[in-house]
Amino acid sequence: MGKQRLKWILVFGCVASLAAVGAARANDIMNDRGGRDYGDRDDRFRQCDPRSYGAVGDGKTDNTTAIQTAIDRCARSGGGIVRISGGGTYITGPIELKSRVYLRIDAPTVLKNTTDHSRYQPAFIGYPFRFANDPTVSGTGPTLPGKPEAMISAVDVVESGIIGDGTIDGSGADPAAAATSDNPSALSWWQLAANAKTLTSYPGFPDIPTSNGLPRPWLVEFYNSKHIRIEGVLLTNSPMWDLGLRYDTDVMVEGLRVYNNANDTTGAPNTDGVDLVGSTDVRLTHLDIDTGDDDVAMKSGLPGIDPAVPGVPTFAYYKPPYNLPKLPLTHVHIANSTFKRGHGMSVGSETVNGVSHIHAHDITFLGTDNGFRIKTGRDRGNDISDMKIERLTMTDVTTPISISEYYPTIPTATQGDLSQPHIPATQPHVHDITISDLTATNPKTARNVVTTGGLIIGLPESPVLKIALNRVSITSANASGIFMRLRNITGLTCNAVTLTPLNPAAPASGHTFDNEGGLSDLNGCDVPPASM
Repeated sequence: MGKQRLKWILVFGCVASLAAVGAARANDIMNDRGGRDYGDRDDRFRQCDPRSYGAVGDGKTDNTTAIQTAIDRCARSGGGIVRISGGGTYITGPIELKSRVYLRIDAPTVLKNTTDHSRYQPAFIGYPFRFANDPTVSGTGPTLPGKPEAMISAVDVVESGIIGDGTIDGSGADPAAAATSDNPSALSWWQLAANAKTLTSYPGFPDIPTSNGLPRPWLVEFYNSKHIRIEGVLLTNSPMWDLGLRYDTDVMVEGLRVYNNANDTTGAPNTDGVDLVGSTDVRLTHLDIDTGDDDVAMKSGLPGIDPAVPGVPTFAYYKPPYNLPKLPLTHVHIANSTFKRGHGMSVGSETVNGVSHIHAHDITFLGTDNGFRIKTGRDRGNDISDMKIERLTMTDVTTPISISEYYPTIPTATQGDLSQPHIPATQPHVHDITISDLTATNPKTARNVVTTGGLIIGLPESPVLKIALNRVSITSANASGIFMRLRNITGLTCNAVTLTPLNPAAPASGHTFDNEGGLSDLNGCDVPPASM
């Protein structure tokens, strides 16, 4: 065979091999993103069975060591799947995932959190992962030993996640295993939080706003991680947040189910379904969430305050000993999901590093408190912009659209500006928001509430800018009629906005919107003269 012919045979052979490898990798990615058929993935990845290390699904045995051993050995071997299957309930304390290791839970198997509260420390958006702090040394902050803050966590990992169709139960409504000095009645996490709602500050945590709720552990947290996949599992009975994604890049959440009983006497407080904090390139699809707080919350952090001067931000969380990254939340895609009980799809309130480039579409809301909501304030704002929200269907949602730069208290329609410190460094700038093809009805079949007309409320010193409402239809069971509240807005465009029935009385006087002042550059909007 001639040398020239041999050369071309080798070249074409190499090209064909590279093409085959690339096609296989592309198929892997498509399979990973396409649903919850994990058979192919199991064939490709090493299987690591916690039962080989002593795990027992009897609902009594503490399997923490066995599960963590399976995770660690899988990681040391290059990665794989730690599979918990076969039914039964596996009790565990906190476990930590590693790079290239996926936790798989198959139905009807349940992975259930220990009720030993002493194995955790509280989680908080303003604290770094497993925050260890001695204020006598650092000069500030709470006393924390650096214990786990979530039942399942991961930090600085790549190519990791949780898959399967089984259940992760956080034991949030379960009584504590034993009484302690700070929980003498061995109350559940939910009951402790419900009892703390009347407090004006939290003992040991004076920097945590009470609007955030009593600090407790989260159910699942990924921190500063890349290429994360969460698919199919049911998260339930969480102590606080269900899934926290902080400072992560390239995250796919597909088919996640969340259920926390909002009809519980405690209200399942602060059990957000999915919380995004300072992350980028996040895709949430086919979610089914029924919970006691925000169904999905998009955040970027708080500035930190001096407890001696409440309401004045210090940006302490981005300095020692906290050293959090100052990262915005950007490029989030939410689609084809159903939100049942809960506070709806929210941006904020913790937005001090900005939230932008959000696309949400084809979402059904059934009995949520809010539909699409932006909540920010003078002490926690930044750039909040470039959002395209479309094809939303709402049934028995109390407030279909809520955009407010006042947090936590929105002034009433007849109330002037609230007395708050004006802080340029944390002033919110809400702009370039488009809401299209929103239909809200109020038959009282999903929940016995009365739908309002919604609101868009800016600050006098920072009006909401460039808002577009296209093909918005809100029908209410309120026989007296409804209207949408408007205040401090520059650039509002209305195209086929219909509210039914309209309220003939002041302040809207039969118009679609009221006019609380500070409005300019309105296009196609049915607004009366200013009422204030």
